[in-house]
Amino acid sequence: MERRAGRRGIRAALAAVAAVAASFAFVAVGASTSVSASASASSALGALGASGASGALSALSALSALSASGAEVAAGAPLVMSTSDVGAYEASIAPGTGDLAVAWYDTRGKYAQIFARLTGGAEPVSRELQLTHGRRNAYEPSLQMARDQIFIGWYDKMPGSGELTARLGSWTREGVARWTVRLSANGHMGRNPVIRIAGDRVFCAWVEGSGPHAPDVWFAWFDLEGREVVPRRRAAVASRTTWNLNAALDGQGRAWVVFDAKIGTRQSELYLVRAEADAVSVQRLSNDDGAASVYPDIAFEGAKGALTWFDSRDGNTEVYLLAGDADALFQSPVDQRAHRVTTSSGSSVGAYLAWNRGVVGLAWSDDTEGQYEIYFQTFDDAGAPREEAHRLSRSDPWSLVPAIAPWGAGFALVWNEYVPAKKQPKISSRSKVVMMLAPTAAVAPGDHSLASY
Repeated sequence: MERRAGRRGIRAALAAVAAVAASFAFVAVGASTSVSASASASSALGALGASGASGALSALSALSALSASGAEVAAGAPLVMSTSDVGAYEASIAPGTGDLAVAWYDTRGKYAQIFARLTGGAEPVSRELQLTHGRRNAYEPSLQMARDQIFIGWYDKMPGSGELTARLGSWTREGVARWTVRLSANGHMGRNPVIRIAGDRVFCAWVEGSGPHAPDVWFAWFDLEGREVVPRRRAAVASRTTWNLNAALDGQGRAWVVFDAKIGTRQSELYLVRAEADAVSVQRLSNDDGAASVYPDIAFEGAKGALTWFDSRDGNTEVYLLAGDADALFQSPVDQRAHRVTTSSGSSVGAYLAWNRGVVGLAWSDDTEGQYEIYFQTFDDAGAPREEAHRLSRSDPWSLVPAIAPWGAGFALVWNEYVPAKKQPKISSRSKVVMMLAPTAAVAPGDHSLASY
């Protein structure tokens, strides 16, 4: 459900892909397509973005705010959520009471700040809400809605010193600040928080470390007024390559956190933390097979669970999915039990998922068509495909790192439309956040995206 896709995140994602791909040649293995990621690589960006930037700029500025209609969720053209002419990154989405909230960080001012906007699905129902106003750069919002209020975990970076601080805050739906708390300790570097809400409790997990040591995954629980109800606690060792946490709360309200890390293995592998108030357990999910398994996402619905990630074990960067009864699902290793979703000749990365009424919705990015595009597919509660993958984006900008949430009888997705920088002629990078509704009903196989935008 979460995503990491800002300028730093996009570079990170492409660097991760480049690292995964460095040990093998890409081989065409099928006809379907997929993509998404995060880490740090301006060289990868430069190589991938050397052409088409001027066309991408015109396409990006021409994105239209068309929408879906009707009782069932139907695919529509992307709805532009951000109005920044500079950059809107790291989109997150969450359902509220009768509407959806979308959050991102925006570089339109001197400092990057967290913005949010509400939508009924067909069109925005609020103006853009600037939530942070500090003299630090605020990054990577993790968004939830509860009791018609906005809750966001994020981290900020102090100019000059580079100090990173993980934070949690709440705002009214009009954007008025209610409270903010600091998650990471003074003198430590805290980043990449993810939050989930069950009832009147907010679960937070984040990456925190200090000095030359590898960082750790920490967690805490708060009430809806920002009071700590389960004290901050170290949950697991991470690594300097851990750039993304995702989390979910199961039917019993227990918190599960997934991440990738390189801890005594040849490449990064998948890890799972069960974080309860009185007990914490950690397990490695994937085999130490020398192929990187990265950027996992996790979700639950009742007694069912689902896990996705992307992996290079089959000779190309592909997306994998595992779904079924939660009690048995997360037994190690997960590698051989997972369904390989993508079989494209390009890089399939940045996979994120959500449940809705027994259906798993999965979104990812793939660059088989020459630039990254967003793909979407639904699966049953055992992880079997219900339909073929749909290509949702058709644009010159790179469509990257989706976030997904249940909405009506289907799903709502947000992602970045990103134009990379170009030296000749000189063009600065730009990005917009767009949203689209995706169908789940049985549809005819094939490409169900709308005309080019």
